[in-house]
Amino acid sequence: MTRDNATPSCSQETFAFRRRTMATGDIKELLSSGSDPMEHDGLAVKHEEVIVPMPTRRMSIGNESCARSLAEPREINDWELERLDIEGFVVDYFTFRIRKEGLEWYDAPELPYGTQPEHEVMRCVASVFEEKNSQELEKFAEQLMASPKVTFSVYQEIVQSVGFSASEACPMSYGRLVGLLSFGGLVASKMISHPTLREQVRNMAVYTSLFIKSRIRSSWKEHKKTWAGFMELGVAVRDKKQNVANAETMRKSRRRWSVYGMTAAAVAVFSIVVGGRMILSGASIK
Repeated sequence: MTRDNATPSCSQETFAFRRRTMATGDIKELLSSGSDPMEHDGLAVKHEEVIVPMPTRRMSIGNESCARSLAEPREINDWELERLDIEGFVVDYFTFRIRKEGLEWYDAPELPYGTQPEHEVMRCVASVFEEKNSQELEKFAEQLMASPKVTFSVYQEIVQSVGFSASEACPMSYGRLVGLLSFGGLVASKMISHPTLREQVRNMAVYTSLFIKSRIRSSWKEHKKTWAGFMELGVAVRDKKQNVANAETMRKSRRRWSVYGMTAAAVAVFSIVVGGRMILSGASIK
């Protein structure tokens, strides 16, 4: 009798304790296990009450997974770094392009990390792109500025083909990236000189950043694009441009010295001729 009375009492206390401490989901799991309750002196006692609850095991597995994730940090792509955020490239190039016109973008956002080496390379590459595609970019700029208000939808419609290459699988190839920045800088340099359009330069920067950033995030990892890869190509373009400029400077210098040499030779010949005539004249007088 003592044994019979002790068993229900223990079962009641155990079940009450579990009901107070276990999560609601675990209680439902316990009550819906599918086994029939066993009558014991008028009290319904479940077989499962003596089984250690499973949540403890699941929590330990979760903790192990969490520990592994903490021990193995995710590799960060360089295009996810704050100092290389596309907004910095846009602001830096727009400012650079506007200054080429002798103007200033006074309300330009500040660059939290200052001008980066990647920004300087982008200036050079985007300038080369504009020089080679000036007529096409001018046409697109006229279409965009003809709109009474430049909205993001208008911007997207105009730039669909800017820098686009059918042979490039990546939606945001390096070439298209450069083309969009070059186009945006050109438009910004035109807007800043118009009192009615000056305020839209900032909108132009926002639209350019949004358009490029969404495509970088959705495609660069898959197509293995990085700012490091861009720098390899960009530095090569910059060096080639510098070499061409140096060669042109040397050519002009040689031409200048050649002219100086011809002039000096002509003066020397003239001096000899004049000097010879003077000598002959003097001899004849004697």
